[in-house]
Amino acid sequence: MDIVASLNARAHTLIFALAVLVIAFLAKKVDDWRTSKFDDDDEIAARANLAVGIRRGGLLLGGIIAITGALGGRSHGLVNDLIGVAAYGAAGYALLFVARFICDKMTLSALNDDMEIQKGNAAVGIVEFGTLLATGIVLNGAMTGEDADLLHGLRGMAVFFLIGQAVLVLTGLIYQKVTPFDDQAELGKGNCAVAVEIAGMFIGIALIVRSSLIGPSFG
Repeated sequence: MDIVASLNARAHTLIFALAVLVIAFLAKKVDDWRTSKFDDDDEIAARANLAVGIRRGGLLLGGIIAITGALGGRSHGLVNDLIGVAAYGAAGYALLFVARFICDKMTLSALNDDMEIQKGNAAVGIVEFGTLLATGIVLNGAMTGEDADLLHGLRGMAVFFLIGQAVLVLTGLIYQKVTPFDDQAELGKGNCAVAVEIAGMFIGIALIVRSSLIGPSFG
């Protein structure tokens, strides 16, 4: 093996890993600003608020899973690749914030997510974790593969994001209809068993959606 080529590949891997961590850190700062009514870091460190930790973990993990879809494929040079990762990463995290808003207003419409999270309601945190991770999986599929250009890729990602969100919301509505209990009332009471079931269902559906996005596109 060419030692120089091997060292270059490892150096590029390290650079991409650092770039992804920077993007994730910036997303965390945006999240801190969004929940300015309480200090997320203080909730995690001082109060050991599991709900805040679970939600933040979903945001970070979902975003990183999404970005890994943009790391594959043919290289266009280190600078161009970094520009692409930055653009897809920023767009991916922005869409994750939109996904959480949709979850708050539609999937958990009977609850105030931020208030429940601040109170330490881990059940709500688990559902949001599932929503964010599921969205990241769908975005990963949308980012995987070659696109004509960056704009075309971002546009396609936005379209598939909307499709994915529609599927998740519909899944949540069907779940509410087929279960013999009021799922949102149970989540409001902190029923983590219900939350894990919903989160698992969202993640499973997202894996199915992702599988349909992988491969050559025919428009």
